Amino acid sequence: MCCTGTCRANGCFPAPSCPLRPCANSSGDAMHGEEFINELDRVKTSVRRHQAAIGALIVLALVQACSIQRQSGNERQHFLPPEISRPFWLAGREASSEYFEDMGQFINGLPLNITPETVETACSAYLRYVLPRDRAKYQRRCDAEAKRIKRDSAVEWFSIESVRSDARLRRVVLEGMHQTIINDKRFRPTRRTYLIEFEHADGRFYVGTHEKVEDNDPRILKP
Repeated sequence: MCCTGTCRANGCFPAPSCPLRPCANSSGDAMHGEEFINELDRVKTSVRRHQAAIGALIVLALVQACSIQRQSGNERQHFLPPEISRPFWLAGREASSEYFEDMGQFINGLPLNITPETVETACSAYLRYVLPRDRAKYQRRCDAEAKRIKRDSAVEWFSIESVRSDARLRRVVLEGMHQTIINDKRFRPTRRTYLIEFEHADGRFYVGTHEKVEDNDPRILKP
């Protein structure tokens, strides 16, 4: 309530001796309240729009991150020959004959082109391409070979003369001449045939079989 005083259009003003403050205009307060509510609604709407936009950006970022990670993983999965001289293709659990032939020549040369100084490094590199379940077996073979090469001061290398492959079987046959020098004495070259069979595991083609075979071995791919 107001003390007796002057009333005007914009409210009642108390007499000078009245301790009460001027009375507020009720209609004016209602208008200000409606404006405040409207402004609050606009702010809430704007906040919701920003939240939706931020949510969409987060989802997009996650999708892109997953895509990049997947692509990066694919790039790391396949073993590739150190030198690529011709095109080949890889698609999941399949690959072209050119891929198996190039990988076969490279892997076959690791344990066959060796010296006392390089045999341990070659064996370590070779084991990377062997199926994890077979590494212990091939490690023993490498250790015995390294011991022999160092003991005899031997130098060995394999000169490839022909390469045949079957992409469906993931099989490569390499024929050529194997040569050996022991304590500076060179021995007569011998003709050898090696068979490599690849197996697909963990997104890669590993060496499943790698051995010297005879000419009558049924696994040899005849020309």
